[in-house]
Amino acid sequence: MVIPPHQLVHMESARRTSVFFDELPWDIRSKNTDWRYVRFDLPKLSHFEPSLDLTMQTSAWISVRENAKVLRAAVGRRTGFPLSRRDELTSSLSEGDLRQSAADVVFAHRALPLNAGKTPVVWQNCVLDPEMQLAYGATQAEIDDETNVKGSLYKRAAAIQVSTAVEAERLGRTFPDIADRFVGVPFFTPHVQPCDLACLDRHLEDGPVRILFVGNQVWRKGLDLLLDAFLALPEATRKITELTVITNFVGPTVVVPQHPRITILRGANSKLVMQEMSRSHIFVNAARFESYGLVFHEAMSQGLACLAPHWEVQRELFDDGRAGRLMTCDARAIQSALEELIDQSEKRYEIGVAAWKRFKERYAPAVVARRYAELFQVVANGRIL
Repeated sequence: MVIPPHQLVHMESARRTSVFFDELPWDIRSKNTDWRYVRFDLPKLSHFEPSLDLTMQTSAWISVRENAKVLRAAVGRRTGFPLSRRDELTSSLSEGDLRQSAADVVFAHRALPLNAGKTPVVWQNCVLDPEMQLAYGATQAEIDDETNVKGSLYKRAAAIQVSTAVEAERLGRTFPDIADRFVGVPFFTPHVQPCDLACLDRHLEDGPVRILFVGNQVWRKGLDLLLDAFLALPEATRKITELTVITNFVGPTVVVPQHPRITILRGANSKLVMQEMSRSHIFVNAARFESYGLVFHEAMSQGLACLAPHWEVQRELFDDGRAGRLMTCDARAIQSALEELIDQSEKRYEIGVAAWKRFKERYAPAVVARRYAELFQVVANGRIL
């Protein structure tokens, strides 16, 4: 059976769990979000959970070999001789580093290591929402192929961590013989702390309603849809708003028109993002494709009324619309939601409070760190297999 969050074992002993992180010391894609997450964010789990003893991989040889495979895959895609999907999803870790760590558990994100020996592996991986994949251009045959390849690899992991309970349940139905190995644990955002509840009073104060967009992959994140919706607002409504766009404009071109109510801030660093969120009222990310959205943690922690895509993961993040507005990727839908939230400050406040409470209860760093620690201890004790 799938292990839901409330059934994960509660740790009462002081026993430490040793975890080896199978991540590279360096990556040729230095801005790769996945690599930076495991290399720099997850090691901070021990700041919140002293029961964890964390060790990072240090082998330069493994970095060279695995980065060379990344280059080989990139060249293969361009020349028509790609790596097989199985090769892309499997890797080797440093057996010397692993022995020296004396780890109870291996945590892997980039790929599944096939040489961990008897040390159980927690693999963070998922077959993403098929509905979203199809809408973004994938074919059913491609999704089926990915499911088949990953299914054979899932059987080699002690546990497969996904980001939500709904994904764990779906994958459990897809692979019923290993359903108990899929566990939903949210992403860990150690830099995000909830603001004081009193800060949400800004929703009820007089002044411009500040709308915020954050994201580099602007087309994928739906900036063009937001701009169309914003410019279609009634003039009287638009005059009492301010739209701020924080981005570096990566990917397909989205032109932001010069407009007195639109401000562009380049450089989406965490300090700037949190600063703008603390003074904003509405956050919009109408992503055409969004596997999770760490930025949603940031927005919820500051009590923004969020407009988010109606995909599988975001439905859980926002409690099926009770802690945010879920919508299709459509400018008219965004416009309608904006008009409601701009005009109704009480509704905006209500949604912001619900998002803030949900973050504190489910996604705050200490809460997620405990969930990770419980998962690692369960696997170390052999209680999932």
